[in-house]
Amino acid sequence: MLETLVPLRLERVVSAAAAATASPAFTALAVTAALVLLVLRLYRQAYQKPENFPPGPPRLPIWGSYWLMLWEDYRFMHKSLLTLAERYKTKVLGFYLGDFPCVMLKDYEDIKEMQSRSDLIGRADVIVARERSLGQRNGVIFSDGPQWSELRRFLLRHIRDFGWGRRFPATEEIMQQELADATALLRGEWDDEEVKRGDRVLISHMFPPYAMNAMWAMFGHARLPRGQHAPWHRIHRSVNKFFRATDPSGSAVSLTPWLRFLTPRRFGLQDVTDFNVPIRDFVQRAIREHREALDVGSEARDFLDKFLQRQKEAEAGAEGNPVFTDEQLLLTGVDMLTASSGALSGSIAFLWQQLLHHPEVQARVQAEVDAVVGRSRVPTLDDRVNMPYSEATVRESMRRVTMAPLSIAHVALEDTTIGGYSIPKGTLLYPHLHAIHMDPEIWGDPENFRPERFLEADGSLKKKDITFPFGGGKRLCLGETYSRHLMFLILTHVLQNFTLLPTGPLPPVDHALHGFALVPDELWARVVPRP
Repeated sequence: MLETLVPLRLERVVSAAAAATASPAFTALAVTAALVLLVLRLYRQAYQKPENFPPGPPRLPIWGSYWLMLWEDYRFMHKSLLTLAERYKTKVLGFYLGDFPCVMLKDYEDIKEMQSRSDLIGRADVIVARERSLGQRNGVIFSDGPQWSELRRFLLRHIRDFGWGRRFPATEEIMQQELADATALLRGEWDDEEVKRGDRVLISHMFPPYAMNAMWAMFGHARLPRGQHAPWHRIHRSVNKFFRATDPSGSAVSLTPWLRFLTPRRFGLQDVTDFNVPIRDFVQRAIREHREALDVGSEARDFLDKFLQRQKEAEAGAEGNPVFTDEQLLLTGVDMLTASSGALSGSIAFLWQQLLHHPEVQARVQAEVDAVVGRSRVPTLDDRVNMPYSEATVRESMRRVTMAPLSIAHVALEDTTIGGYSIPKGTLLYPHLHAIHMDPEIWGDPENFRPERFLEADGSLKKKDITFPFGGGKRLCLGETYSRHLMFLILTHVLQNFTLLPTGPLPPVDHALHGFALVPDELWARVVPRP
């Protein structure tokens, strides 16, 4: 009897429990409990940060603080970070991009310290950087570690032999030839329909071919003659497309790489892939031609020869050195062309954009050129020391519009501290260069375009330049000296012969297209020969 009753009662209990759980009241209670637990978990994740991590916005699901940054300014990340820093009343802002802990610095001393420290020179390993590097981490811009250090040393050591980053007569002669072609184009002595129509010139896109020609003469021992600049224009358009494809975070596709399988073009990754094609083909063709003509025992003509000779030595010695590979050489060439076509040429475009707003500055540069150089010869780098206002104009232009307002993110290589806060290993650090360049505590009237701020009371150039348009430390842009030289020469050559006037209403002085770096918009100017 008992054996029969026990299973029966158990069956009734189970049935009652099943009936209770199947009731609408129980279902609602279970759903509510699950939602409460989920909210508590998300809340904890949103505000749970490493000990002594800088103040900043919460970490939301999937993209972290990126949601809030997009809400503040979905186009310009540097503006959204400034807004958030003001909201949290901090000069060191802590936030998350997806799973990546990040820190933004806007204090001059903190940025200066960060740039000088070897434990803060890493680069983020994200899908966008790998996509442009053919799935690897090669080249000198987006890589780090021992291979990067050795490659960077080799590049700097040997490309200097051909004039990079120093005074070198052969390189300066090439620069002068390029600028002679540019001024001849402006006079109408030859045509380039890509950038000139009558007396109107697309000033924002005119100078990339000349910048790339001068650089490539050192790197690949070749120049494209006037009238044959189509490959340079094609590469310039491709580089601008790459810059616009993402933002300084790498955009959503870097935070959630699986998005590339859904809509690669929507999130910019396809544009990064497309960017590779013309620039990679150009560099690969040059490498192939150099390899076919290579004589290991002869004197190198350019950096490509130097690298290929070192590659042969590595192969002969069975070193297996991962630095001297075809992939490293290819990406180094891509990096150099990207910098001269995008970063340098963009800075030149922003210089002209500002000078169109300030004809009085153009007039004063012209007066200095007339006084120091005259009209019977062209300006040279020897004149630079005697032309402080022209040099100050270049400096002020790069201060007023910082082309890479957040630089390129650094990565902490170990647990450390900065600005009094703890920085875990792997944290991305963004130096807010725009904030430094527009800080009223440093500049007084940063909104005004005033080259005089870089001059002493007696009109001489201030020896100390506290701007960071090229970054600093071991991550200092390799092309700083070359860029400053070329910007000075372009400014003085053009204004020696012409005055630039607007063709209509001008955009704001700091107008730019958003992207990984600021990209100059199309800007036409009227070129008027000087009497």
